[in-house]
Amino acid sequence: MTLPGMYPKIGGKIANNGPYGSVKDVFKLKVLSKDEIDVIKKYESALTATPASGLDTLRGRDPYRRSFNM
Repeated sequence: MTLPGMYPKIGGKIANNGPYGSVKDVFKLKVLSKDEIDVIKKYESALTATPASGLDTLRGRDPYRRSFNM
């Protein structure tokens, strides 16, 4: 599924400011402009919010692991 207008700018803002309890929490982000919120609202039904996994998504590693190579 592609969501035109979401990547990379809006998607990056959403990913870097999570986790979220619900999709509605995304609309509370102060880093989003009104135009960006309008784009997100177009795809709201396709979005989901999941609990934080503890995985450091920016670096692709688990911050609780003592050694990255384990």
